Order: sequence, then structure tokens, then C-alpha cells
Amino acid sequence: MARLKQFMLVSIGALVFSFGSVIASEKPLGSGPWTDPDVIKAAIAIDMTAEQSAAFRSTVGIFIDGMMRQSMSLIKRQKPDLKRELKRGYRKHGNRMDKNMQTVFTEEAQYARYEAYRDLLLSKMKKMGSRR
Repeated sequence: MARLKQFMLVSIGALVFSFGSVIASEKPLGSGPWTDPDVIKAAIAIDMTAEQSAAFRSTVGIFIDGMMRQSMSLIKRQKPDLKRELKRGYRKHGNRMDKNMQTVFTEEAQYARYEAYRDLLLSKMKKMGSRR
């Protein structure tokens, strides 16, 4: 009985300690590369109208969801050529996102700022995938 109490106290202590470290961390739970301050600044720099912003959020959300879904599928299937398949996924979903954004951003300068955003987002997402 004494061991059980000791185990419970240690478990509760570990839980409180780990929860405290999560609260103290700078990034909120569920954060990703799309919440990186540099990525957010790049999105703001595009200088979108309200209609463009809605289309942008939707398209980028579809891109991120598609990549996350594909990544999880590849991991579940334990694909041996994971890097190649991920690269293919980034290209596929990125091309779709570009195609949609070409219709949204009609100004050349605005589309160039979108491309800078896209490149930054992709590099942050790839870094996230390469962490161990």
C-alpha cells in the first residue's frame, strides 16, 4: 500500500511538472510552422483585401491539411521512400495552392510576396518534418 501511495505521488508530481513546463513554453499547444512569427509577417506583407484574405486562408488551410494527411498516411503505411514521397506531396499540394492563388492575386507584386510567403512556409514545414 505504501508503494502505491508513493507511485501515485510521483505520478502526480510528474504530471504537474510536465504541465507547468507546457504552460511556461513560448509556443502554444498545437502550434506549427504556420504560426511562426516570420511566416505571419510574410502573410501580412502580402497586403490582401478581405476577399483575398478569405481565399488565402482557405487555400493555405487546404494545403496544410493535405500535407498533414499525406504525411500521416505515409507514416502509417511505413513507406521506405518517405523523403521522396514527401517531396512529391509538397510539390503536388504546392502547385494546387499556387494555381488557386494565381486567380486570387492579380497584381504581380502581390503574387511575388505570396511566393515569398509560400517559400518560407515550405521551408518551415520541411524543418518541422526533419526534427527528431
